[in-house]
Amino acid sequence: MMPKLSMRSLPLSIAVVVLFSLARVPSSLAGPPLICHPFEIGNAKSLPWSGNVWNLSGNQNYNTKSLAQDTLAILDGNPQIIVRMETLRRATLYSQKDPEAARELLTKLHARASRAEAAGRQDALAWFDVGSCSDL
Repeated sequence: MMPKLSMRSLPLSIAVVVLFSLARVPSSLAGPPLICHPFEIGNAKSLPWSGNVWNLSGNQNYNTKSLAQDTLAILDGNPQIIVRMETLRRATLYSQKDPEAARELLTKLHARASRAEAAGRQDALAWFDVGSCSDL
């Protein structure tokens, strides 16, 4: 009885291996999409960036000490959602190089959303911004 079970499971095992090898994700799609893959924003204003999908360090000359100020200036300009998302993506990547800049950005984003709420304005986008950067 045991040999039959082994012989029956062999074709199934081979089929599973073949299916998994055919269903591989291409390397060009690797990485978390919201971080590793830029959003196409054309010429819209965002944080400076150079490079391509795999250059996740941004513009080497960018001073991260102005990250919070620059990010808030763009977000306060009420950009399109896709520009907002790309700006937050870039800010997240820049903040990986400067933990102090990350703390400052998150603190200012949270204070901005809290001020709006305290003033009686529900600002969903401000809270979206906080949530987008909460892993900084």
